[in-house]
Amino acid sequence: MHPVVFQLTRDLALHSFGVAMALGLLASWYAVVGPAPGPCRALRARAFVALLGGAVVGGLVGRLFGGGGLSLGILLGLAFLRLVGTPRSLGPHAAVALGLMVHAWGAGVWLDGAVFGYPLGDSAPVWLRSLGLYDRWADGTGAPALFAQIDAGWLPLDANRSLATHPVGLYYAVLGAALAAYAALARKRAATPWVVLALFAVARMLLDGLRDDLSEVALAAERGLACALLLAATVGIWIWLARPAEPTVPQPISR
Repeated sequence: MHPVVFQLTRDLALHSFGVAMALGLLASWYAVVGPAPGPCRALRARAFVALLGGAVVGGLVGRLFGGGGLSLGILLGLAFLRLVGTPRSLGPHAAVALGLMVHAWGAGVWLDGAVFGYPLGDSAPVWLRSLGLYDRWADGTGAPALFAQIDAGWLPLDANRSLATHPVGLYYAVLGAALAAYAALARKRAATPWVVLALFAVARMLLDGLRDDLSEVALAAERGLACALLLAATVGIWIWLARPAEPTVPQPISR
């Protein structure tokens, strides 16, 4: 994998992570703003801006402890949505957008080699091993995965390829696609956004256990944020289950 998709000029290039996130934003915009049913377009656009604003702030703050800002961005995005007072009918659309952004983020960091897992064993399938290999690039630099293994003493200084690692970024991309598909198929259920959030939180805790790019502090912070997401999802599901039943309207008797 290589981070540069296309070299525009000598000093300007399109990077895989940026391209993936841009495509994810476009798809998420359509998921929230594009559908015709529901609230007016202006209200949906305001909700998307609130969600995006929270995600940006969370991403910037999350980088301070080295773990990125995916979970914190989702938490702040939910908080911003609450502040602008968006209707509940936007929840399923926001759940689809969440899955799409997780998919885009995972694909971007996988291609970039920025998020990588522990080395795979010799018994791992060949196809899986090939997805977690990172070569040294032509300019002598390389993906963070390669240099992390060199710094750890697992590879010599002149190594041109990393050890096969768990492609955790790709795992996240698959997770995001699955969440988006589920949210789209179950969009008529009121509890769908909270179920998607709970599934993401549990998967986040499991997948972060495979990551070799996180420090102990970053791993603890990410797991704490995932627990906060799971708690928010649990409260949301509990409120949905405890809601009063809708009164049944008696049907007129035909004569």
